[in-house]
Amino acid sequence: MEIVNRIAGYRLGQADMFRRAMGKRKPEVIRKEKEKFLAGAVVNGFTEKSASRIFEFLLPFIGIAFNKSHAAAYALVEYQTAYLKANFPEEFSKTFFCYGTP
Repeated sequence: MEIVNRIAGYRLGQADMFRRAMGKRKPEVIRKEKEKFLAGAVVNGFTEKSASRIFEFLLPFIGIAFNKSHAAAYALVEYQTAYLKANFPEEFSKTFFCYGTP
């Protein structure tokens, strides 16, 4: 979202729609977005060739970018949970098992 915002001048709402189209792998929408992306990038001082290269660079990341961001967030929560469980076992068990049997 940040790339299309800064390079092609998309507003954040437009950048989110771009992200959504890329995440769902909709080729007809992506083709339309490429035209808008190139036009916006040219207005912001990029050559059409460099803007096209940037857009093509984004395409391989379509399927994995969303998954990677979620994996990173879950990994952080899991790390924090493991730390609490290892270093504060009594408090951890009281907090997480207060609604049932430990």
